Amino acid sequence: MGVKVAVQIAESLKAEELKPADLTIDEILKIIDNFVKATLRAREAGFDAVEFHAAHHYTLADFISKKTNTRRDNFGKNFEGRMKILLEIIAKSKEKVGNDYTIICRINGDEFIVGGNTLKDAQFIAKRLEEIGIHAIDVSCNGKWDEGIDAYSANRICPTKEWPNGANIHLSEGIKKVVRIPVIGGGLISHPEIAETILEENKCDLVYLGRPLFRDPYWPIKAKEGRWGEILECKFCNFCLKLLRSNKKVECKYRSKGRQNTN
Repeated sequence: MGVKVAVQIAESLKAEELKPADLTIDEILKIIDNFVKATLRAREAGFDAVEFHAAHHYTLADFISKKTNTRRDNFGKNFEGRMKILLEIIAKSKEKVGNDYTIICRINGDEFIVGGNTLKDAQFIAKRLEEIGIHAIDVSCNGKWDEGIDAYSANRICPTKEWPNGANIHLSEGIKKVVRIPVIGGGLISHPEIAETILEENKCDLVYLGRPLFRDPYWPIKAKEGRWGEILECKFCNFCLKLLRSNKKVECKYRSKGRQNTN
Protein backbone atom coordinates (compact mmCIF):
# COMPACT_ATOMS: atom_id res chain seq x y z
CA MET A 1 0.00 0.00 0.00
CA GLY A 2 3.02 2.28 0.06
CA VAL A 3 2.64 3.14 3.73
CA LYS A 4 5.31 4.74 5.88
CA VAL A 5 6.22 3.41 9.32
CA ALA A 6 7.37 5.49 12.27
CA VAL A 7 8.43 4.34 15.73
CA GLN A 8 7.45 6.22 18.86
CA ILE A 9 10.21 6.84 21.40
CA ALA A 10 9.23 7.49 25.00
CA GLU A 11 10.39 7.28 28.59
CA SER A 12 8.40 7.60 31.80
CA LEU A 13 9.65 9.10 35.03
CA LYS A 14 6.17 8.51 36.45
CA ALA A 15 6.73 4.76 36.18
CA GLU A 16 9.60 5.23 38.64
CA GLU A 17 7.57 7.66 40.76
CA LEU A 18 9.96 10.49 39.90
CA LYS A 19 9.61 14.07 38.70
CA PRO A 20 12.07 16.28 36.79
CA ALA A 21 13.28 17.93 40.01
CA ASP A 22 14.45 14.54 41.30
CA LEU A 23 17.07 14.10 38.55
CA THR A 24 20.70 15.14 38.54
CA ILE A 25 22.17 16.91 35.52
CA ASP A 26 24.05 13.74 34.62
CA GLU A 27 20.82 11.76 34.68
CA ILE A 28 19.18 14.29 32.36
CA LEU A 29 22.13 14.13 29.98
CA LYS A 30 21.82 10.34 29.99
CA ILE A 31 18.15 10.61 28.98
CA ILE A 32 19.12 12.90 26.12
CA ASP A 33 21.79 10.46 24.99
CA ASN A 34 19.36 7.54 25.16
CA PHE A 35 16.85 9.31 22.91
CA VAL A 36 19.54 10.22 20.40
CA LYS A 37 20.85 6.65 20.26
CA ALA A 38 17.32 5.30 19.89
CA THR A 39 16.71 7.67 16.97
CA LEU A 40 19.84 6.47 15.22
CA ARG A 41 18.86 2.83 15.77
CA ALA A 42 15.40 3.51 14.37
CA ARG A 43 16.82 4.95 11.17
CA GLU A 44 19.31 2.11 10.82
CA ALA A 45 16.49 -0.40 11.34
CA GLY A 46 14.61 1.10 8.40
CA PHE A 47 11.90 3.14 10.07
CA ASP A 48 10.78 6.09 7.95
CA ALA A 49 10.43 8.41 10.94
CA VAL A 50 10.50 8.69 14.71
CA GLU A 51 8.07 10.38 17.05
CA PHE A 52 9.29 11.77 20.37
CA HIS A 53 6.50 11.30 22.89
CA ALA A 54 6.33 14.57 24.80
CA ALA A 55 2.71 14.18 25.89
CA HIS A 56 0.65 12.35 28.52
CA HIS A 57 2.60 11.18 31.59
CA TYR A 58 5.93 10.70 29.85
CA THR A 59 9.26 12.20 30.86
CA LEU A 60 9.48 14.84 28.14
CA ALA A 61 5.94 16.01 28.92
CA ASP A 62 6.85 16.29 32.58
CA PHE A 63 9.78 18.54 31.70
CA ILE A 64 7.67 20.74 29.40
CA SER A 65 4.85 21.10 31.92
CA LYS A 66 4.58 24.15 34.19
CA LYS A 67 2.90 21.86 36.71
CA THR A 68 5.43 19.03 37.00
CA ASN A 69 8.74 20.77 36.21
CA THR A 70 9.70 22.72 39.31
CA ARG A 71 13.43 22.80 38.60
CA ARG A 72 15.20 26.15 39.11
CA ASP A 73 18.19 25.48 36.86
CA ASN A 74 18.69 25.51 33.08
CA PHE A 75 16.34 22.54 32.68
CA GLY A 76 13.44 24.39 34.30
CA LYS A 77 12.71 27.84 35.69
CA ASN A 78 11.13 29.28 32.50
CA PHE A 79 9.73 28.28 29.12
CA GLU A 80 13.08 27.83 27.40
CA GLY A 81 14.41 25.87 30.37
CA ARG A 82 11.43 23.52 30.37
CA MET A 83 11.90 22.98 26.63
CA LYS A 84 15.67 22.45 26.92
CA ILE A 85 15.71 18.64 27.23
CA LEU A 86 13.49 18.16 24.18
CA LEU A 87 15.30 20.79 22.12
CA GLU A 88 18.65 19.17 22.85
CA ILE A 89 17.31 15.73 21.95
CA ILE A 90 16.08 17.08 18.62
CA ALA A 91 19.27 19.00 17.83
CA LYS A 92 21.59 16.14 18.74
CA SER A 93 19.42 13.61 16.90
CA LYS A 94 19.59 15.72 13.76
CA GLU A 95 23.38 15.72 14.05
CA LYS A 96 23.27 11.91 13.88
CA VAL A 97 20.51 11.26 11.32
CA GLY A 98 20.50 14.47 9.29
CA ASN A 99 17.90 17.19 8.78
CA ASP A 100 16.03 15.17 6.16
CA TYR A 101 15.12 12.29 8.46
CA THR A 102 11.54 12.82 9.62
CA ILE A 103 11.11 13.65 13.29
CA ILE A 104 7.64 14.15 14.77
CA CYS A 105 6.76 15.35 18.25
CA ARG A 106 3.64 14.41 20.18
CA ILE A 107 2.61 17.13 22.63
CA ASN A 108 -0.28 17.89 24.96
CA GLY A 109 -2.61 20.44 23.44
CA ASP A 110 -3.92 20.99 26.96
CA GLU A 111 -3.09 19.23 30.23
CA PHE A 112 -6.54 19.86 31.72
CA ILE A 113 -5.10 20.20 35.21
CA VAL A 114 -4.96 23.30 37.39
CA GLY A 115 -1.57 24.96 36.93
CA GLY A 116 -0.73 22.83 33.91
CA ASN A 117 -0.11 23.79 30.30
CA THR A 118 -3.08 25.11 28.33
CA LEU A 119 -3.64 25.37 24.58
CA LYS A 120 -1.98 28.78 24.67
CA ASP A 121 1.16 27.21 26.15
CA ALA A 122 0.98 24.39 23.61
CA GLN A 123 0.93 26.92 20.79
CA PHE A 124 4.23 28.39 22.03
CA ILE A 125 5.66 24.86 22.34
CA ALA A 126 4.61 23.99 18.80
CA LYS A 127 6.09 27.17 17.35
CA ARG A 128 9.39 26.52 19.14
CA LEU A 129 9.48 22.97 17.80
CA GLU A 130 8.82 24.23 14.29
CA GLU A 131 11.69 26.69 14.66
CA ILE A 132 14.15 23.91 15.50
CA GLY A 133 13.10 21.84 12.51
CA ILE A 134 10.46 19.32 13.62
CA HIS A 135 8.58 17.96 10.60
CA ALA A 136 5.12 17.49 12.17
CA ILE A 137 3.24 17.99 15.44
CA ASP A 138 1.03 15.23 16.86
CA VAL A 139 -1.50 16.76 19.26
CA SER A 140 -2.90 14.76 22.17
CA CYS A 141 -3.78 15.85 25.70
CA ASN A 142 -3.12 15.16 29.37
CA GLY A 143 -2.89 11.55 30.51
CA LYS A 144 -0.86 12.48 33.60
CA TRP A 145 -3.42 10.98 35.99
CA ASP A 146 -2.33 13.48 38.66
CA GLU A 147 -5.86 13.55 40.03
CA GLY A 148 -6.48 9.81 39.56
CA ILE A 149 -7.09 7.64 36.51
CA ASP A 150 -10.85 8.27 36.59
CA ALA A 151 -10.66 12.05 36.98
CA TYR A 152 -11.80 14.48 34.28
CA SER A 153 -8.25 15.36 33.26
CA ALA A 154 -7.25 11.72 32.78
CA ASN A 155 -10.39 10.86 30.83
CA ARG A 156 -9.86 13.63 28.29
CA ILE A 157 -7.11 11.55 26.68
CA CYS A 158 -9.57 8.71 25.90
CA PRO A 159 -13.01 10.32 25.90
CA THR A 160 -16.01 7.98 26.07
CA LYS A 161 -19.11 7.87 23.89
CA GLU A 162 -20.77 10.61 25.96
CA TRP A 163 -18.40 13.12 24.35
CA PRO A 164 -19.02 14.58 20.87
CA ASN A 165 -17.21 13.21 17.82
CA GLY A 166 -13.66 14.53 17.53
CA ALA A 167 -13.76 15.68 21.15
CA ASN A 168 -10.15 16.90 21.18
CA ILE A 169 -9.86 18.19 17.62
CA HIS A 170 -10.11 21.80 18.80
CA LEU A 171 -6.59 21.30 20.18
CA SER A 172 -5.05 20.33 16.85
CA GLU A 173 -7.05 23.15 15.27
CA GLY A 174 -5.50 25.59 17.73
CA ILE A 175 -1.99 24.34 16.99
CA LYS A 176 -2.58 24.45 13.24
CA LYS A 177 -3.34 28.16 13.50
CA VAL A 178 0.23 28.95 14.61
CA VAL A 179 2.47 26.57 12.61
CA ARG A 180 2.97 25.76 8.93
CA ILE A 181 4.16 22.16 9.36
CA PRO A 182 1.64 19.29 9.29
CA VAL A 183 -0.51 18.84 12.40
CA ILE A 184 -1.96 15.48 13.46
CA GLY A 185 -5.12 15.31 15.55
CA GLY A 186 -7.55 12.75 16.91
CA GLY A 187 -9.80 11.59 19.69
CA LEU A 188 -13.22 9.95 19.29
CA ILE A 189 -13.10 9.30 15.55
CA SER A 190 -15.12 6.16 14.86
CA HIS A 191 -15.92 6.55 11.16
CA PRO A 192 -14.19 7.90 8.01
CA GLU A 193 -16.97 10.44 7.52
CA ILE A 194 -15.96 12.10 10.79
CA ALA A 195 -12.31 12.11 9.76
CA GLU A 196 -13.09 13.55 6.32
CA THR A 197 -15.14 16.36 7.84
CA ILE A 198 -12.30 17.26 10.21
CA LEU A 199 -9.82 17.36 7.33
CA GLU A 200 -12.14 19.32 5.06
CA GLU A 201 -12.63 21.90 7.81
CA ASN A 202 -8.84 22.24 8.03
CA LYS A 203 -8.71 21.37 11.74
CA CYS A 204 -5.65 19.16 11.16
CA ASP A 205 -3.71 17.64 8.28
CA LEU A 206 -3.83 14.00 9.38
CA VAL A 207 -5.90 12.10 11.91
CA TYR A 208 -4.71 9.39 14.27
CA LEU A 209 -6.66 6.36 15.46
CA GLY A 210 -6.14 4.37 18.65
CA ARG A 211 -9.07 2.49 20.13
CA PRO A 212 -10.91 2.15 16.78
CA LEU A 213 -8.04 -0.04 15.55
CA PHE A 214 -8.55 -2.50 18.41
CA ARG A 215 -12.17 -2.75 17.28
CA ASP A 216 -11.28 -3.09 13.59
CA PRO A 217 -7.59 -3.31 12.56
CA TYR A 218 -8.70 -3.05 8.91
CA TRP A 219 -10.36 0.34 9.44
CA PRO A 220 -7.81 2.22 7.24
CA ILE A 221 -8.00 -0.34 4.41
CA LYS A 222 -11.79 -0.31 4.38
CA ALA A 223 -11.78 3.49 4.49
CA LYS A 224 -9.35 3.74 1.57
CA GLU A 225 -11.36 1.28 -0.51
CA GLY A 226 -14.65 3.04 0.18
CA ARG A 227 -16.03 0.13 2.21
CA TRP A 228 -17.20 2.43 4.96
CA GLY A 229 -20.28 0.39 5.75
CA GLU A 230 -18.13 -2.64 6.63
CA ILE A 231 -16.16 -0.85 9.34
CA LEU A 232 -16.72 -2.18 12.85
CA GLU A 233 -17.09 1.03 14.79
CA CYS A 234 -15.50 1.54 18.20
CA LYS A 235 -17.98 1.83 21.09
CA PHE A 236 -15.51 3.92 23.12
CA CYS A 237 -16.34 1.92 26.24
CA ASN A 238 -12.67 1.97 27.33
CA PHE A 239 -12.62 -1.74 28.13
CA CYS A 240 -9.29 -1.90 26.27
CA LEU A 241 -7.97 0.95 28.42
CA LYS A 242 -8.93 -0.85 31.61
CA LEU A 243 -6.96 -3.89 30.44
CA LEU A 244 -3.98 -1.68 29.65
CA ARG A 245 -4.05 -0.08 33.10
CA SER A 246 -4.17 -3.55 34.64
CA ASN A 247 -1.14 -4.68 32.62
CA LYS A 248 -3.24 -7.26 30.81
CA LYS A 249 -3.37 -8.20 27.14
CA VAL A 250 -5.24 -5.41 25.37
CA GLU A 251 -8.17 -6.42 23.21
CA CYS A 252 -11.63 -5.17 22.27
CA LYS A 253 -14.54 -6.74 24.16
CA TYR A 254 -16.59 -6.54 20.96
CA ARG A 255 -13.90 -7.89 18.65
CA SER A 256 -15.15 -11.47 18.69
CA LYS A 257 -18.60 -10.24 17.66
CA GLY A 258 -19.23 -9.58 14.01
CA ARG A 259 -15.80 -10.33 12.55
CA GLN A 260 -15.81 -9.47 8.88
CA ASN A 261 -13.82 -10.65 5.89
CA THR A 262 -11.22 -8.09 4.85
CA ASN A 263 -10.74 -9.42 1.31
